[in-house]
Amino acid sequence: MENIIIDMIEAAYRHADREMATQAYKIMCELANTVNCPSNWRDIGEKMAARYQGNTWIEENCCLYDF
Repeated sequence: MENIIIDMIEAAYRHADREMATQAYKIMCELANTVNCPSNWRDIGEKMAARYQGNTWIEENCCLYDF
């Protein structure tokens, strides 16, 4: 799942696709709020926030500041 989110974020960045960035954000939020999903999926938003720290386009369009 983490690789899928990374692929979505990086494709959104490459193509300046704000809609895909929003969809990646929504998936990360859903995983963070789902109690019975695998624990390593629940913190994907935090991992992405750390991974893309300093990339303002990704931080803003994927709303990584929420994590």
